[in-house]
Amino acid sequence: MAPAEFFQKLGLFAVRGFLSAEDCRRVSAAMESPTWTEGTIGGSAEFAVDREYRRTRVMEVPDEFFAELQARLLDIRAAVAAHYAIDLADCQVPQFLAYGPGDFYKPHRDRFQRGDGQFSTARRVTAVIFVNEQSAAERPGTFGGGELTLYEMFDDPAGQALGLPVDPEPGLLMTFPSTQLHSVAPVLHGERRTVVSWYI
Repeated sequence: MAPAEFFQKLGLFAVRGFLSAEDCRRVSAAMESPTWTEGTIGGSAEFAVDREYRRTRVMEVPDEFFAELQARLLDIRAAVAAHYAIDLADCQVPQFLAYGPGDFYKPHRDRFQRGDGQFSTARRVTAVIFVNEQSAAERPGTFGGGELTLYEMFDDPAGQALGLPVDPEPGLLMTFPSTQLHSVAPVLHGERRTVVSWYI
């Protein structure tokens, strides 16, 4: 797995310590909620559950967590926009995602061009915040597997297909263009917890 600095050298925008250790504990505790919905796939017009393509839970957390995380993301919106040299007006309400054993998300794009030439969503930059620690051994509060893997990081054809997993350091914010191909590997044990939003 590659650390944030490696991806920054390849042109992505990342912030280590975007959430403090205490913030991560608070968010993780909020994600213990018994209320959740199934993760869906699809464009702006239609969303559907497809457990062969994506398996994850969208957790319901107290309202203040949605507001707090969205405000933090908006605080750095100008820096993200400047980095990618695009205009960003806002960010969508964050999703609090929990991946349990066997959960995954196959390679996909958060924004893609339809047959009519229009883009499927308003999403421009994807933002992923890692909440809990990855561990090879089973330990409370950690998870195994579940790597966020980014593709198309290199220009040559062979490099386009190469998948680079991100070191999921708790508190790390990783961003990338929403048109970029990415996936989440199957979780092996524990529960992978992240907060995801999209700049528009």
